[in-house]
Amino acid sequence: KKPTGSAPSPSDIKGVQESLNAEYRALFDKAVGLGKAGDLQGAAELARKAIKASESKGGTHEASVILTFLPALLPGAPLSEFRKYAYRAVELLEGRPHCELLLSHARFYTMQVELRADQKPTALKEAEACVVAGKASTTHGRWLATAWRYYGMLLALTGKMPEALLAMSKAVDLAETKPTDDPLALARAHDAMGRALIEMREVVKGGGALKRAIAEFRIKGAGNSKESISTQALLAQIEKA
Repeated sequence: KKPTGSAPSPSDIKGVQESLNAEYRALFDKAVGLGKAGDLQGAAELARKAIKASESKGGTHEASVILTFLPALLPGAPLSEFRKYAYRAVELLEGRPHCELLLSHARFYTMQVELRADQKPTALKEAEACVVAGKASTTHGRWLATAWRYYGMLLALTGKMPEALLAMSKAVDLAETKPTDDPLALARAHDAMGRALIEMREVVKGGGALKRAIAEFRIKGAGNSKESISTQALLAQIEKA
């Protein structure tokens, strides 16, 4: 279902974001503080309060509030509630000119919902919609390196390996050249690429990608993380073979 009425201009979108910052900043900061302190239920309740308050305005305002507060909502709320609000944001934004970046962000969250629900075919659909909207936007989204990586991994699960490698290459490129909200985005992109190449029996190339992943994990101070140790173990295994 597409929204009706006149389309917002880029300046309108900027105005929405500015008013959102002024109106909700204190509530957002408080929700983040509660989350960091371990009060996930309290953070979720504040997120819920903000989202409910935005419903009367609707449109891009409501969608922006939802996208702002979804990360504070999820840890302390049922997945079903997160799903409802993520898809509500998509409904509010789909078909609106100049809203491609916001729509990409909304699709990023619906992709995460479906991944958490282990609905991989639907997650693939949402991942594709996320990156398509991101490509249509003139502004870069900090989530897009992660989105492209998940898109590639989900494509690999369907056996579409050439397409998967292209998506993972895009993830590597974005993580190297654009701002990202995940400090481990580049390491994870190299890791996903390496695993896909090994799956395709391109062991030498795959090993090279794993080595780049391990190096990047170490650069970011995550050399002893579970992810890095798993990658190191896989590299040792293929080097022994």
